[in-house]
Amino acid sequence: MIRSTVPSLSCGMAVLAALACHDPEPQRLGGRCFTFDSAAFTEVGYDTATGAIAIDSTARIELLDRPHSTEADAFAVRAHGLRVEPDEAREEFSYWRPVGRDSVKIAWREGHYGPVLRLRLRHRRLEGELRQTTDIVPSPHEGQAWRVRARETRCLSASPPAA
Repeated sequence: MIRSTVPSLSCGMAVLAALACHDPEPQRLGGRCFTFDSAAFTEVGYDTATGAIAIDSTARIELLDRPHSTEADAFAVRAHGLRVEPDEAREEFSYWRPVGRDSVKIAWREGHYGPVLRLRLRHRRLEGELRQTTDIVPSPHEGQAWRVRARETRCLSASPPAA
């Protein structure tokens, strides 16, 4: 019986499929957008249409590939779909950072409060926990964590140029 040492086409296709399904490293998530299963990213500001003070939330964020302005080894993050003008402090205190080989930390803060998420990258999804944080008053949610999931989605707008 003759045996071939050349892998079959189906084996080669399996290798290509495995490579295509491989999770990207967290360091390479810059420029990608994710939509969470809940609108965890809240902003208080001026409504861009009316000028009135408003509160708005979104479930869609973009992990930018430009370095964060003040946080070492971190990158900027931006919310998509908010109808309010973001607080200027949001950019200073919000960031994302790769953690280890398969996780990211996302902080969505404006200096006093906001969620901090620790998420594991799995098959173009982020899964993990969200903790609401505040340094203003004791929070009834102190120490509590909520399970969250997000799927990679198409970014709706181009990222602003690097500062």
